[in-house]
Amino acid sequence: MNKCLVTSNDFPAIRNYTMLSAANVSPTFKGAEEAICKWQKDLLENGPVNFNDDAEENVFKPLKIEVSKLLNCDIDEVACGSSATELINSVAWGIYPKSYENVVSCEASFPSTVYPWTRLSLHSKCEIRLAKYDDNFYTNINDILELIDNNTSVVTVSHIEFTNGQIHDLKKISKVAHENNALVVVDATQSTGCYPIDVKECDVDILISASYKWLCCSFGSAIMYIKKKLCKEICPGLFGFRSHKDMWDCKANRLELKENADRFEFATMHFGSIYGLTESLKLINNIGICNIFEYNLSLTKYLISQLQNLENIKIISPIWKKNECSSIITFFVTNVPTEHIIYKFLEKKIVVTNRNNFIRVSIHFYNNIHNIDHLINSLKFIIDQYTFIHHIKNYQNSKL
Repeated sequence: MNKCLVTSNDFPAIRNYTMLSAANVSPTFKGAEEAICKWQKDLLENGPVNFNDDAEENVFKPLKIEVSKLLNCDIDEVACGSSATELINSVAWGIYPKSYENVVSCEASFPSTVYPWTRLSLHSKCEIRLAKYDDNFYTNINDILELIDNNTSVVTVSHIEFTNGQIHDLKKISKVAHENNALVVVDATQSTGCYPIDVKECDVDILISASYKWLCCSFGSAIMYIKKKLCKEICPGLFGFRSHKDMWDCKANRLELKENADRFEFATMHFGSIYGLTESLKLINNIGICNIFEYNLSLTKYLISQLQNLENIKIISPIWKKNECSSIITFFVTNVPTEHIIYKFLEKKIVVTNRNNFIRVSIHFYNNIHNIDHLINSLKFIIDQYTFIHHIKNYQNSKL
C-alpha cells in the first residue's frame, strides 16, 4: 500500500494533489497524453499526409486488441465511439423496445444509463421500470429481478453505482434476464479499469464504458462490447459514412452494414483520444486488472477502518455486503456540511467529489496509504476546526 503500482512520471497530477476522485475524472496517464498530442501535432504539421484514409479506417484496431484482452472477448465484438452516452443511445434505438415491452433499471443509476431509454419511451411508449433505493442509495438486487417479466426487453444497470459504489451481480441479473428473453445492457464506466470483468462469464449482452474515469484517459472516447450474435441482429440507431462495409466507397444510394461491432462506428471523431485510450489500456493490461483490483481493495479496506475510528461519520457504501463494495467509498459527517468539507479538502490539495450531498472517495492504482492518511488527518482537523468555531459562535450568541 505504501508503493503505488504506477509513478508520478506516469501521472504527473499526483505530484500536486492527493487525487481521490477517479469516479469523477481521473488524472490522465502521461502515455495517453503523449499519444494524443503526437497525433494532434502531426495534423498540425502534416495535415492528412500521415493520417490518411488507411490510417483513419484502421484507427480503432489497436484499441480493440487491448479491450479484447481486458474484457475477454473477440476483437469483432468491440466498437469504439466518442462517449458512453452516444453508444448507449445508438444501442437503445437499435433495440427499440415496443409499446407492450418494458425496460428495467434502477433509480440509483447514473442518469445517462437510463435517459436514453427514457427518450426512446417517449416515442415507442415502452414502460420504464426503476428499482427503488434506500437511504444509503442501496438497491436490493431482488428489487431489480422482481421487475423483470416476459415483456421485459432490456435490463440496463450501472455495474458499479456512482453514488455509493455498490457492485451489481451481473451474472445473476443476466441469468434472470435471459430466462425472460431480455437483453442485458451494462454501463461499466465506474468499473472498467478498476474491477475485473469477464463478459463471457457474467454473460452480459452489451457493456459500455467511457474513457476518462478509471481508464485514465482524456474525454472524447468510449468502448463497447456487444455479443457477436447481436451484431447482425441490432441495427444501430446512429448512421454515418463509416456505417457502410466499405467506408470509402462513398455512395449515398446504398447502405450495407458491417456484420460485426464495427457497424456501431459511424462518424469521424477526435481520433487522438482513441490513440490515448489505447496507451492507457496497455498500461492497465500490463499491470494486470486483477492486480489493480487487489491493490485498490487493500487501500479501500484501510480507508474504511480509519473512517470507522472517527466519530460522527456515517458510511453509506455497502461495506457490510460481501462482494458489493468497490473502490468508491461514500460517507458524510453528521455535524459538518459536506460542501464545507469538500472546500476545505481542496485547500489541502485533496480532490474528492460531492455526490448527492455525500463525500465520495474513489481510490485507484496511483494512490497509496499516505494519501489515505492525509485524507483522514485533514478530515479530523476540518471537523475539529468547524466544531470549535461553531461552539464559539453559539457561546457568543448565548451571551447576547
